[in-house]
Amino acid sequence: MKYKSLVCPHCGANTTNTRNCECCGSLLVRFVDKGIDIANTPYLSGDDVYPGLLTELKKNLELQAENPAEIVSTDLLWKARGEMNSLGILKSGSSLWFNGMPIGLGSKDGGLVLTLDFSTCMDQSFIDFNRRMDERLQKFQQLKSFVLFTSHVGNFIDDDGYTRMGREYAVDFGKDADGASALIAEILTKVYNLKPTDAYDIFTNVGTDKINQSINAWFDSHESATESTEKTDRGGCAGSVTALIAVVGSTLFSILCLFLGR
Repeated sequence: MKYKSLVCPHCGANTTNTRNCECCGSLLVRFVDKGIDIANTPYLSGDDVYPGLLTELKKNLELQAENPAEIVSTDLLWKARGEMNSLGILKSGSSLWFNGMPIGLGSKDGGLVLTLDFSTCMDQSFIDFNRRMDERLQKFQQLKSFVLFTSHVGNFIDDDGYTRMGREYAVDFGKDADGASALIAEILTKVYNLKPTDAYDIFTNVGTDKINQSINAWFDSHESATESTEKTDRGGCAGSVTALIAVVGSTLFSILCLFLGR
């Protein structure tokens, strides 16, 4: 069998691994494999663009090694224009899409898998929500990193009984925290319009209970009395725009439900 040889744009080493560099572990070899010149992109800056993100991703991987049987989650949460938003980073492995089908990305040895959800609601009363999802999906599709994602479309019914058209995308970062930080930063900036100087919170926890408690406490503390009278279900069509980084094993769907309040 003839193997393709690539030059890693991160460390300059030759590698035949088209997923992560055999020398430094960088996922940026995937751009080279796709024939994409990333010399003029933010992926080589090495900067922690969103303060705390890179540190927490590295902490996530360390805690995965220390707690191999536990879920480890790094959560970045923010509020914009009255809308709650969250991005969760969890241990990779066998995982599920919202309709229960396996994603099939990641390694049982640990790592990070990002899933992005742009699902819309079939109920036309959520036309504004659907429009926002369409706009964000279009922005995401324009990113150079879009080609690295595996896509999945499949309808599902949320706990409010609404039928949603699932439009999900996932990518396995492996253990490349630096590359993951750079790609996530671009998605936050260009898709979700979050600026590094905007207010957001980021924290890492181990175990379902602590993850649940931290996320619920954050949401509760950021919901005003006015919003509570018109409180949206985090899993329903009117819920917050949520980007999730997937979980290990068969626990993914329960963790997704945990994050989305389903």
